Parts: sequence; structure tokens; C-alpha cells
Amino acid sequence: MLFEDVHTVWTERRLTQEEAAQLLGVCPRTFRRWSARYEEDGIEGLRDRRLSRASHRAVPPSRGCPAGGCRGRSRNSATREATAP
Repeated sequence: MLFEDVHTVWTERRLTQEEAAQLLGVCPRTFRRWSARYEEDGIEGLRDRRLSRASHRAVPPSRGCPAGGCRGRSRNSATREATAP
């Protein structure tokens, strides 16, 4: 069932939030979040917003990988290499 259909039935008070969430296979909290986004921005508000954001874990370009690359190196390998006897 499509979100818009479930939301319409819910706004007509023919379903509770819990029932609407169950029909969509999500928890009631997720249904409330989606409903708020839908009411504010329409169907566009339901798009995955993560796809348009850069990762907060991404390495800044100014701190790029060393010449040998980053593959296979653990987080602390540079520290171990620097302190090795």
C-alpha cells in the first residue's frame, strides 16, 4: 500500500497511527515522522535526504590518503609505524 493512500485514510480518522504504521511495515514513530515531512513538503519530503548530503565521516580532500593509499591500513597503523623500534 502506498504511503499517500494510508495517510489519506489516517487523516480521515479511519485508522489510528499504529494501524497506519503497521500497514506500511514501520513503527508508529516513523509514521509520525513521515507524516510530518509529507504534510510539510508533499511527496518530495519523503525522499531519502541522506543521498544529497556528504558523509560526516568522509575524509576532507585536504587530508587525503598517503601515496600508498588507505586500503588495508587500520586506523592506528600510522601510529604503530611511527613508534616501532
